[in-house]
Amino acid sequence: MEEDRSQKEAEWEELEAGKAVYYTWTEPTGSRELRWKCGQNSGELKVEKELMDEHLSKEGKLYVIPFYEGLQRVVLFTEDKRVFKQLLENESLQRAEQETILSLQNVGISLVNNTNSQEVSFIGITSSDVVWEIKPKKKDRWKTLSTAEAEILENSYKDYIDSSPIDHYIAELENLQVCFTPNGADMHMLQPTQAPLRRHFLPGVKVEYSISPRQRSYRVQIHHIQIQNQLQGAIFPFVFSPVKLPKSIAKDTEPKPLIDLSIVTRTAGHSDISRIKYFMVLIQEMNLKLDLGFMYAILDFFTPENTGVMISEEVKLFSKDIEKIKTELNHVSSTDTSPISLFEYFHISPIKLHLSFSLSTGGEDGLKEKRETEVIPVQSLNLLLKSIGATLTDVQDVVFKLAFFELKFQFYTTHQLQQEVIKHYSKQAIKQMYVLVLGLDVLGNPFGLIRGLSEGVEAFFYEPYR
Repeated sequence: MEEDRSQKEAEWEELEAGKAVYYTWTEPTGSRELRWKCGQNSGELKVEKELMDEHLSKEGKLYVIPFYEGLQRVVLFTEDKRVFKQLLENESLQRAEQETILSLQNVGISLVNNTNSQEVSFIGITSSDVVWEIKPKKKDRWKTLSTAEAEILENSYKDYIDSSPIDHYIAELENLQVCFTPNGADMHMLQPTQAPLRRHFLPGVKVEYSISPRQRSYRVQIHHIQIQNQLQGAIFPFVFSPVKLPKSIAKDTEPKPLIDLSIVTRTAGHSDISRIKYFMVLIQEMNLKLDLGFMYAILDFFTPENTGVMISEEVKLFSKDIEKIKTELNHVSSTDTSPISLFEYFHISPIKLHLSFSLSTGGEDGLKEKRETEVIPVQSLNLLLKSIGATLTDVQDVVFKLAFFELKFQFYTTHQLQQEVIKHYSKQAIKQMYVLVLGLDVLGNPFGLIRGLSEGVEAFFYEPYR
């Protein structure tokens, strides 16, 4: 075996038959590639890849099997096909033995401030528009057709239903041949493929959980979220909503949920550590529109009436802070017993956010004098801009683009992973601050002009995660 180092130096180690040896990287910061050679067979192993390989030569077949046993990564070289098949079965995806699905068509939440009997906001999670799905042969799941195909089928189906049908009807459409039924059941697609067909709605919330002897999978989908500002005289009636795709793009794609979370966990040998084989979060493009009046109302809603802290409690909290400062670092490290997990593939998609913000309250604010004296981040930012000679007015439709976050074959505790994600998106947000500055109306919103000039080019670009 030879370690491929950045200095291109060769370091060989011989492994005898029936023996095992511990191995570590001579230079951890170098290229982590392990080259091996056995007779006429040779190959390379990389940390970020876990591929079982099969080599054939005059000497016979050689199987190279990398796998995890707890925190230890093991590479097995064997000519025994039974061992290869057993480990291959352990590492491959398994059919679920038990599956649970929870679907909610629509969910509505109203936020009402009991202090002044005022409805602040309404949060609605709703299902999709009508979608058409087919069930391909030898598949357990339904496949959603593209928006263009669904529109053709929906228009034809409505004409068919309006005629008060009694018998089945075979419709000849653009590149499609389908069989409609009066009650909408047992419909079929005949061309270009034969498959069951149904008219359906994607639920507002869908949770799936499946389990097998060595694997568990979770999937959570939230299709459409809309947050409304219910305050009188609101500047932005809709605070949060997904961005509709351009028709030129939407017609060739199927409807997708706003948030799609998929997790697959597996056992790591005989160890109890958590092994996250697949973790994927897909987030679609969003609109966020805030005004100062809505932020004040939300602050009042989540702030109790009596928020004052007794002096004795302040002294106790201060004493606890002093104790934490005096705690030695070694003691803290030794008491960190949080479980560690192996993340084979962890991915959070890029986040694209359209932000609009106004410092106007939008309506009558009876607590205006009190609010001007409150120490909150918005007032601090306003004071800072005034001190440098600018007055913060409105931010109109500026676009924040935060790059994706990805890990491959890394060990982290939950706290460490949270810190890595926060650090990543904090850096991305700082890099995007120029978007906010260019979007200020006090500067004439040059960002809007720049984006307007480039829209003709951007219309042909579409993020891969969508």
